[in-house]
Amino acid sequence: MKKAVQLSYVCMIGIMLMCTGCSMKYITPGAGADVSELFEVADEDMQEIVARQPASPLPANLVMIRLQDDNYWSYTCEGGRVCRGAYSVITTRDIEKDEDFQRIQNLSQIAQVGMLNRLLLPHNIVSDKDLRLSAAKLRADMLFLYTVDTKYWSEDNAKPLSVVTLGFAPSVNLHMVSTLSGVLCDVRTGYVYGAVEATEKQKQLTSWWANSDTADQARLRVERIAFEKMLNEFEKLWIGVAAERAAVLSTQAAAERF
Repeated sequence: MKKAVQLSYVCMIGIMLMCTGCSMKYITPGAGADVSELFEVADEDMQEIVARQPASPLPANLVMIRLQDDNYWSYTCEGGRVCRGAYSVITTRDIEKDEDFQRIQNLSQIAQVGMLNRLLLPHNIVSDKDLRLSAAKLRADMLFLYTVDTKYWSEDNAKPLSVVTLGFAPSVNLHMVSTLSGVLCDVRTGYVYGAVEATEKQKQLTSWWANSDTADQARLRVERIAFEKMLNEFEKLWIGVAAERAAVLSTQAAAERF
């Protein structure tokens, strides 16, 4: 009889804990930046945009900027988020590594790779020109803007079991989907050379009592893989851009000699 009463108490406590939200809570980082808004133009400006031509020399100095929306926050970017109007610039490297920048710098026709710090950022980011002006202060020739958009959700595949085990059993699937998008443009003219995008999906089995660090580690892991995939796409884009730009500059140099 006592065992039955004890078991009923255990079940009641389990139900109360599950219903009162004592399960793992994780604050998902904000959305990626809507970079398209930076390039919005009126109809009367369309002809000017179409007429833009690249003006970057080769080898080119490249500046990279990570943009997020103004509400973006994560455990690893705390203190490294600079809000500028409707956008946040992330200056902390959480998914990026030093070897990533060295990898890009080792590409043919890239002279140097750098990132903007908060001292060079504009007070308010309204268009791509604001960021291009900041990049120009570093003598950059090209600007690569990229943003991270990560979605997170969880589902319990064994709810009755979770009640009996008070949520300690690893029955919860954490789903993470991360997409990285980037745009390469000319600092002098705003000409867009191309865009890249990469996505990574992962699922991790855990329990309701797992702390937020578990979810954040999963976020970093999936974002890191997506970032590496984006770098692969950037390399492909750059090979084409560098070849085309080199051909144009060679033709221009030949014309100037005659």
